[in-house]
Amino acid sequence: MYSMRYSTVPVVRATGGLDDTVVSYTPLNADCCTGFKFHDLYPEALLNTLRWAESVYKNQPGDFNAMVRNGMAQDFSWRHTALEYEALYRDARKSLPPVVPAK
Repeated sequence: MYSMRYSTVPVVRATGGLDDTVVSYTPLNADCCTGFKFHDLYPEALLNTLRWAESVYKNQPGDFNAMVRNGMAQDFSWRHTALEYEALYRDARKSLPPVVPAK
């Protein structure tokens, strides 16, 4: 999250929160991607992904710059998270039966 905020395109292993946070690059989603992900837990997977990122940087500068802008536009603030939780609780409450006060 910090790397995106400060205009650095992340290269991450697709696990846990990183998998949820980073939208991996493909030429078809350059308008919404935020970084590069790899899945395998091998040094070669990281090396290949770094080479892929370098290739995009050199050969598709428009796509790379779009990733920088997309990453910087992400909102990871607590306010955003709190609003999501509030909506979740509001939806959950709708499914509960009405509360009848005790007499």
